[in-house]
Parts: sequence; structure tokens; C-alpha cells
Amino acid sequence: MQVEIIANPVAGGQATRMAERVMAALRARGAAVRLRPTRHAGHARTIAAEAAAQGVDRLLVAGGDGTINEAINGLAGARTPLAIVPGGTANVLAHELD
Repeated sequence: MQVEIIANPVAGGQATRMAERVMAALRARGAAVRLRPTRHAGHARTIAAEAAAQGVDRLLVAGGDGTINEAINGLAGARTPLAIVPGGTANVLAHELD
């Protein structure tokens, strides 16, 4: 399984650490995982679109609501499953999804 992880290094201060823990757990289970930190506003959208075009099996987003929103928009029209690791300040979407 090929997994792409988008992490926002400034979201709530914990997103990258959380992404690294998830990455280690996935690798221990045999997944090929690549961590892609965001560098600027809108970057998660670009990364997500690239991942979908490359045919990754799963996309995981570690960040807050803004990063998740960007990734969802980048996946528009794609069939790539999305997982969320809440790492932002408010994490409204994660709370709403319970």
C-alpha cells in the first residue's frame, strides 16, 4: 500500500510529530509512506492533487481545518481515500465527525 501524508508543520504545533508516529506505524505494517510537509498556503491542495494523479492508495492529512480543506479540494473528482489526523488548534471538522 502506498500512503502519502500531508503535514502542516505550523498547525497546532503537533501535526508533524503526529504524522511521524502514524508514518512509523504504517511502515511497520509494510506500507510505503511518504511525508510531505506543507510550505505555504495552498500547498496541501497541490500535494493532494499530485498524490491522486500518481495513484496513491491513501492520503492522510495531519493538520487543522485549513489544511484538511485544501487537501479535500485537491482531491476533487479523485477516488483517493482520505484519512484525517487532527493536529490543528480547533479541529472543528474532526470534532464534528467525532
